[in-house]
Amino acid sequence: MFNNDLDKTLEELEGEIWGQPQFCSNLVIRCHELRRKPLMSFSIEDLRIMIGQGFSLKYLVPVALR
Repeated sequence: MFNNDLDKTLEELEGEIWGQPQFCSNLVIRCHELRRKPLMSFSIEDLRIMIGQGFSLKYLVPVALR
């Protein structure tokens, strides 16, 4: 992953838009929100949530290791 990718969202990087959550739980809603957040704006907690759920590891693990 390149530094300019940090300006992008997971939706942009993966080319997949999840749309609106189909299940009403705080975790599902938060994961959907995080897919639309630029990677450079992810907090440690955001990374923990998404990596813990096994989402977008190709993009998030390198960010977490930095």
